Amino acid sequence: MDTLYWLINTQTLGGVFVLIIFGTVLTLYFLMIRWIIAGARVTQDEHSSGSE
Repeated sequence: MDTLYWLINTQTLGGVFVLIIFGTVLTLYFLMIRWIIAGARVTQDEHSSGSE
């Protein structure tokens, strides 16, 4: 447990650790938004092609 405390509280390694987590969260957020937009486009395409 002391190693984890040292890793997080060391400025350089802690900063890298935070950047990795932040980058992962941003990537997952971007992929989730892209997935939602793609789902909305499919729904709109189905409704528009069905009404014609």
